Amino acid sequence: MSAPEAGLLEFSGPEEAMEGSREESRRRVLATIRTLHVQAGGLSRVHRTHAALYAQARRAFGSWRDAVAAAGLDYARERDESLRRGLSLRDQRRAVWQAVARFLSDQPEADDEALAALRPELARRVRRCWGGLAAARAWAAQNRPRPR
Repeated sequence: MSAPEAGLLEFSGPEEAMEGSREESRRRVLATIRTLHVQAGGLSRVHRTHAALYAQARRAFGSWRDAVAAAGLDYARERDESLRRGLSLRDQRRAVWQAVARFLSDQPEADDEALAALRPELARRVRRCWGGLAAARAWAAQNRPRPR
């Protein structure tokens, strides 16, 4: 018999066993939220990057907000920091893209190596914002201004 099975035998009925597993699930969700917060420096975009955790937290606590609060974190502060970081990254990408677009107008077939050789400071900024020139091009294609 495994340890989890042995633990379930301590309960007198199926309702108590389910309650114990719910509490264990809630503890795991809280521990994961805390770990993720420390490792990632915040909880930005968890609903996209860790969809299973987000869903489990909502099932266990009723809402993501309540799960974050139960983990001992200030939800409003986390939300505000996430928004600030997101807007900052968006603004950085827009500014860097202007320099990349000028570079690509002169070097349309350039790749990461050419960018690093000709404009090392720009190459560092591209790596920081997108990871590489191909991802920067894809970002620009998705973020083109739409005609009105």
